[in-house]
Amino acid sequence: MVNFTSTQQFMSRRVHGNGKLFHTFAMKLERGKDFIEFNYTDAGGTGITLENMSFKADGVITKWKEGQTLDPSGGGVPNEVNFMLTHMQETVEKLNVDRKRKISPISPEIIISRERAALTAELRQQRSGNKPVFIFGISPATDYMREIRRIIYLPGLRGNPGRNYAISSPQKEFAGNFNDYVAGIIYHWQNTKDERLERLGDNLKSLGLTSKVVSKKIDDTKVELRVARLPAAARGGTRDTVSIADVGIGVSQTLPVLVALLIAEKNQLVMIEQPEIHLHPRAQIALAPLLLDAINRGARVVVETHSSLLLLALQTLVAKKKIHPNDLSLNWFTRSLKGQTLITRAAIGPDGSYGDWPVDFDDVDLASQDEYLSAVDASLGSD
Repeated sequence: MVNFTSTQQFMSRRVHGNGKLFHTFAMKLERGKDFIEFNYTDAGGTGITLENMSFKADGVITKWKEGQTLDPSGGGVPNEVNFMLTHMQETVEKLNVDRKRKISPISPEIIISRERAALTAELRQQRSGNKPVFIFGISPATDYMREIRRIIYLPGLRGNPGRNYAISSPQKEFAGNFNDYVAGIIYHWQNTKDERLERLGDNLKSLGLTSKVVSKKIDDTKVELRVARLPAAARGGTRDTVSIADVGIGVSQTLPVLVALLIAEKNQLVMIEQPEIHLHPRAQIALAPLLLDAINRGARVVVETHSSLLLLALQTLVAKKKIHPNDLSLNWFTRSLKGQTLITRAAIGPDGSYGDWPVDFDDVDLASQDEYLSAVDASLGSD
């Protein structure tokens, strides 16, 4: 989802002790008490180098560098690599039985090598007279990368509604823009009579947009999305549907958000930019309980919003004891005079209040109301 043409566009600039400029970028992924961290550098237009990869597993912190050799009997070998050694030994023993001949005892070496954005441990078998032969490879980053591929991401611009959409096969990983998978998911729910399709209709109705959405197959690769013409179900209105391209754009912009919240599984990360775009103020407020429903199912929902109404609705849910303050994190992003991004986390009270923001979020609305009322008062006075 990014379009970089130079490392300088996303890496921080640093200066070595010798005064030479270099660029650096770090990424840390946490899972419980364990973590994995990647440190990348570009020392001068030579391309991105994975300087090192460190990880914590079973209370032990290990650091790898490309080209490093690990001693299977020494430290720095995680349980996964020990498993590789055991599995390799079992494979050799099985070959000895199947082929009825003796294979030389294994004397493996473990080499740390680069595999795309991570480091992997390659278990190699040294055979006399031959070059080292790769046998197995494993990386502690694998599980973390799998979680990244499962992220559901919806950008603020979700495209214009179309007359037809490509059918995607059912899956649990959604690379790129989740919007590309929505029509296929709805088509699958409809064919399998998944109860989430009915819940999707109920959620659309709660926002005042429409009463249902259906998919109509065009050919083996495309479907048309149609929605009920009326916001509430009516007698005889089963077939009273129109193309999603022929209704307000709010439906096409909100539909991916609702599908994402329904399909998200426990611990799955859902990232949504501005879910409130093209929504009536009443619908913005009604969106909060739908976010809460996904959270209660265990999904991890991250929302970027400028909607004070959505924020107020979430505060109200806290005050009503429908969500614990510890399960809601409010973060404010501001830009310093030097161009740095500053992140401030607000503490949420049991009544939903969040104290002072670092900037005048609510003050803008109050100031506008005061200016309007003052203008009205001055106008009446002049008459």
